[in-house]
Amino acid sequence: MSGGRTRAGRAAPSEQFYAFVSQIVGVARTVAPDVADILDPDGAFAATPWRGSRLRGLKLCRSMMRYARDELADDLGISRLDCAIAAVDEHIDELSDERDV
Repeated sequence: MSGGRTRAGRAAPSEQFYAFVSQIVGVARTVAPDVADILDPDGAFAATPWRGSRLRGLKLCRSMMRYARDELADDLGISRLDCAIAAVDEHIDELSDERDV
């Protein structure tokens, strides 16, 4: 599914998009499984072991999702990424609140 156009005129998601999302999902499966389920409801992508802090993993996922949203995604991908980014932001806020206490 690469090289085509969607109705909105954006490029259809490329193999690069799916490969990139699989990396995001891999980390998300370890640090925030609910976020991984938003991006990969069928469970097609495997978990990637994450050795850093949960907060760093969440921030990495958010950065990667923002890039994927802005540069690679089609309309459906944008919608899923927006939901996942919001969920990651909630997790980051919760962890930040715990640290402030």
